Amino acid sequence: VAYVVFDDHRRGNWEPYLFRVEEYGRRWRRLDEDEQIWGFVHTLEEDPVNPNLLFAGTEFGLYVSLNRGENWFLWRHGVPPAPVRSIVTHERDHDLVIGTHGRAIYVLDDIRPLQAMAGDPTVLDQPIHLFDPPPAYLRSVAAVEGYHFAADAMFQGESKPVGTTFTYSVGPGSPAASTAIEILDASGSVIRSIEGPAEPGLHRVIWDLRENNPFLDLSGDGRGRPEGLEVLPGVYGVRIRVGGSEATGSVEVLPDPRVEITLQTRLERRQAVQEGTGIMATMVELQTRLDEATTGIDAQKARLEDRRDAQARALMALAD
Repeated sequence: VAYVVFDDHRRGNWEPYLFRVEEYGRRWRRLDEDEQIWGFVHTLEEDPVNPNLLFAGTEFGLYVSLNRGENWFLWRHGVPPAPVRSIVTHERDHDLVIGTHGRAIYVLDDIRPLQAMAGDPTVLDQPIHLFDPPPAYLRSVAAVEGYHFAADAMFQGESKPVGTTFTYSVGPGSPAASTAIEILDASGSVIRSIEGPAEPGLHRVIWDLRENNPFLDLSGDGRGRPEGLEVLPGVYGVRIRVGGSEATGSVEVLPDPRVEITLQTRLERRQAVQEGTGIMATMVELQTRLDEATTGIDAQKARLEDRRDAQARALMALAD
């Protein structure tokens, strides 16, 4: 099987010409006769894992087919309606790399859900379906030499989010307002709870490889805000619930391959963080009680402001 794209736009013809060729050129079939693709086509890429999955780069964006070109839809998530001149599938990471004319390079992270849908479109009819999560890598971060505050003088593309992504589909007619996502350790205990959208369709939620944050009620969200414990390398369970339906899976968390940290060191670091978390929890509890006491004293002072008797003056003195 081969695919051929013809382009006649230089003579004012913007019609797409896209063909599938079989039997060494004996059979040709046009794949765009239903006018599902708008504008002329630059390139076409067949997925290396599932040949049913095709990507067409056109003058006005990226088109996707889940059934070898029988039907097409315009991909609108993160890719602008710009000329798509080149498409490459990263075979190791299953990312789709898209080269545009004048609008930079775009990467669609982990297209394995599209591969799965191209293999079995009925998964979208299930009340809830969790696609196999990709392996996740812990990330070690440290300062490096070079620019630190380049402002607008240096362009940097958007980095891949820290953690792993959970891609799931919600079937039509979902009555739920949100989706409950739980990550479980080897003992089956829930270590992280995440809330996701529950509208019918495909959704993607990021887990930052941390446990539940015991200090979510603290104000502020900048640097220095406490976070949940970073998990250890291993296999974790994933459970998604929407309405009365449930889907389960697992995700493997791997260590950062750029640094060598023994398991013993990780356990000791985790123990130290847990001890620090306990001390901070005690401090937060003390601060909460002090705030409540201060609020109560201020309320009593407000009640005593208009009184001039000795008892009121004595109480006001104690409050001060």
